[in-house]
Amino acid sequence: MMAKKRRTDAGPPAPPSSPIPSELAPITQLFHTCNALFGIAGTGRVPVSSLGLANKDEATRHAQLVSLLVPSLVEFDAAAVVLALIGGTAETRARKERTAKKPPSFAQREKAAKERAREFTLALQRLVEEHPVNPLAALNARLPQPTTFVAQVKAEILSLDAFLASLKAQSWYKNQIEREDAWRITPQRHAQYAALSSPLSANLKTALLDAHTVVKLYSHQATAINALEKGENVIVSTSTASGKSLIYQIPVVRNLEHDLESRAIFIFPTKALAQDQKRSFEDLLASHPSLSPHLYENQHFIATYDGDTPFTSSTANSGRRISTPSVRDQIRDSSRVIFTNFDTLHKAFLWHKYWSVLFTNLKLVVVDELHYYSDRLGTHCAMVMRRLKRLCTLYGNTQVQFVSCSATIANPIQHMERFFDVQNAVLVDQDGSPMGKKHQIIWNPPVVISADVKPKKEPKTEIKIEEGEEDYKRELDDDDNPVSLIDKRISALPERVYPIREAVMLCLELLRNEIRFICFVKSRNNCESLLKEFYNQFDKLNVGSLFRDKVMSYRGGYSKEERRDIEKRMFDGTLLGIVATSALELGVDIGSLDVVLHLGFPLTMASYRQQVGRAGRRKNDSASILIAHGYSSIDQYYVQNPVDLFNGFPDIIHIPFSTHQDIINLHLQCAAAEQPLSREIYTNLLLSVDLTESSFTAEPPLLCDPHHNIYHPARTFENNPAKSFQIRESEDTPSYRIIDLETSTEVEMLDSTRAFKHLYDGAIFQHRGQPYQILTVFHEPYYIARARKTTATYLTKKAEYRYVDPYATTARACIATSQTLVQTGLVKVTSVSTGYFLMDPVTGSKIEKVETGNATDRVECVVRAVWWDDVCVPVELEAVAAESVHAAVHAVYLALGEGCGSEMHCFGAVGEDTVVKRVILHVAAFSSGKVRGEATVKKVWGNGGEGVQVVLEKALKILEGCDCVGGCRRCLAVGYPICKAYDERLDRCGGVVVVKSLLGYTY
Repeated sequence: MMAKKRRTDAGPPAPPSSPIPSELAPITQLFHTCNALFGIAGTGRVPVSSLGLANKDEATRHAQLVSLLVPSLVEFDAAAVVLALIGGTAETRARKERTAKKPPSFAQREKAAKERAREFTLALQRLVEEHPVNPLAALNARLPQPTTFVAQVKAEILSLDAFLASLKAQSWYKNQIEREDAWRITPQRHAQYAALSSPLSANLKTALLDAHTVVKLYSHQATAINALEKGENVIVSTSTASGKSLIYQIPVVRNLEHDLESRAIFIFPTKALAQDQKRSFEDLLASHPSLSPHLYENQHFIATYDGDTPFTSSTANSGRRISTPSVRDQIRDSSRVIFTNFDTLHKAFLWHKYWSVLFTNLKLVVVDELHYYSDRLGTHCAMVMRRLKRLCTLYGNTQVQFVSCSATIANPIQHMERFFDVQNAVLVDQDGSPMGKKHQIIWNPPVVISADVKPKKEPKTEIKIEEGEEDYKRELDDDDNPVSLIDKRISALPERVYPIREAVMLCLELLRNEIRFICFVKSRNNCESLLKEFYNQFDKLNVGSLFRDKVMSYRGGYSKEERRDIEKRMFDGTLLGIVATSALELGVDIGSLDVVLHLGFPLTMASYRQQVGRAGRRKNDSASILIAHGYSSIDQYYVQNPVDLFNGFPDIIHIPFSTHQDIINLHLQCAAAEQPLSREIYTNLLLSVDLTESSFTAEPPLLCDPHHNIYHPARTFENNPAKSFQIRESEDTPSYRIIDLETSTEVEMLDSTRAFKHLYDGAIFQHRGQPYQILTVFHEPYYIARARKTTATYLTKKAEYRYVDPYATTARACIATSQTLVQTGLVKVTSVSTGYFLMDPVTGSKIEKVETGNATDRVECVVRAVWWDDVCVPVELEAVAAESVHAAVHAVYLALGEGCGSEMHCFGAVGEDTVVKRVILHVAAFSSGKVRGEATVKKVWGNGGEGVQVVLEKALKILEGCDCVGGCRRCLAVGYPICKAYDERLDRCGGVVVVKSLLGYTY
């Protein structure tokens, strides 16, 4: 009787007839071990040392050699093999099987393992036969040596021009610069100098030469200083790094030379920028022969006065505590130049008697980055300026001058005059500073061409119609059909390489040529993901030791010490590259940069120009490269219309006083508390903000004293109205501390709004390229998240859904043209989370969902809203209801002008079975900026609901005033953070239908 053949697991076939050289033994052993692990067991742990390999790097190299022998062995990705060898096999196999449509059976894995073994054996035999003397050396020669990149680094370094020209010769270049006009070169500009009407003192000339190596002044500097000498108020709008700071530094020094008691206030939008400018001014005074002694005798001669300035001060004497004037008192009494911000000024004015020396002797007020102050923040700060001027007048000082610097905007003179309440402001915009040659390039990632890419689905041609709705049936290939157009647009968009990959390729070439760069991204997550992708590429190329410390990230959320360290490294040239959010747009000097990359259009032309100006600050040649996103309609618009980007019309900056009566009333209450308002002053203040006593209806009104004809603050505000609100209109919310369990140190602090989105059990949080896994989150009263470092290659995103329900109606009205009922009041926004998604950090696509099994993870928030019930939206919009309502809401925002708050929720559709039944415009829930959003809701509602009709009419004009399909930069772009979707997924044509249905118009 024949014995039954015994079933065995897959293993290596019989060895080849020719003997295998001993030098190939480690490769052979590695293959068979990993073949069994990946193919059959799927679990297990094999120490690297048991394979005769020195370390993980050697294991990686041998894995690459195996993959060269048999290219079809996708399992032998070097990283995957090493993960298997150090104990991560089960996780690797499980992840592969989870992402597969159907996990392979044991028989399938066994068959695949045998096939791999056969292919490996044949390949090994061919190698030995072809190279009998030294087969391992021959195999190594095929390997793409990581030293190639290192060798290229050590080769000749290309100039910027040569580097840009070499891009089209790269093997990975696939016509990313699609059009000839997508590359603009602005020629070099030579310096233009001019003389001052009153020559500088010898001491000031010495200081300028020693501190800034300045011998002559550029024409725009001389023009602005001459205007200030004449008593004019000046706004300067010239390029970045054109020497604007000297325009206000020189007049202040001149004032101090003539009158040592003169004062100046410098106001900057960020603390980092203020500190940067303070250092620059200190350097100038320290080099001034007659003023420098005062700088050393009086430690507060130049001082910073903000929220971080100590309130108290004391010294010890023989063991006893002796109270001395506080730092704040010393600054108020002795500082000649104060660096501060609007928030601090707003809080300090009530105690103006302590500031009497400042108000009496104030000569110059400097406000940098004036374009930053618009909308509600601009209204707040403009009112602070009016309060400042009034107090100066109270102390007999009517000669205060104002000077501002701004990015290029369309209405600089009007903006300055409205902001400071001055007349005949002088604009200086003819730049006399030298500029190197500038390249501006639009880089469109190539279309993905792969056999694995499935063709997109054909556009729908008909919508399913329920019984009884035949009247609504409509063919969807009609040219004027919004559903047809949006579907065709989406289907027509080709799949493109992800921008992060393109950015990495460009930056690697920049690093190799030692060209300094900054890459701007739109969010903190993008910032961390791009930095992590850099590190991954460095590891793959084996150049981590060369470049890992040469590239860093910069964003909000980092500690002050971390930010200062990064700024210092960039300034002194230690860093070659930096990945940053808009936190680095404003002018902190980080040294000379050669190239700016934009990962997507930054949403406003002012931001784009600020970013472009970051390169070439030392008169050198520079370049900016806009890397477009394939699915961004705004980016692709500029790809097709480069001239609109390069010649883009500057943004118009508005301060819509009349629409922000609530803000104006708050500051009038503050002004009345600082010093009761006479009727004349009250009337003049209203006129300065486009209001009259009859048109000013804000509540609560000032208390009028008819006997003395003066106004006092309303009793609601008690003694200090300034304490009742913040000019940035953010709520005081607790911050969460992320603690590294291994070191017991604080990784980062996160405000509660971001913590709600990013801190939960299992979440991946990234900090400076290092991922951390959140283990436990402790809420009130601890506000701590425990975390540990991880090697996870994915990100996480909270899996949540929200629904909105009316909570309390405060008023109702009907739209006159349609009799559609519109309501205002409170709505309850409920967020329910059941887990989180694993996300690809490069593509942003979902890998899988992790269910937490916690059905009680529910958070509710009540916010103010305006809504329409039972909206009659035609069924043909079913397929694009969300996009249509999204476009309609954008149009409403734009109809509100600059008056709309940036903390409104952009999406507002609540529906059943995808057909819109209720449209809600509500304040962003779970946010620290509810005040701004509530003001917008009030504006939409208007007087008894009358504002709704007006706003919808304006919104319709906006929607009908463009011929695009999906919304473009010219019609529906509102920008982030108003639109969390970065102006994507908009259907302008469908938006027209939605707004017309609300108004009762035919469509």
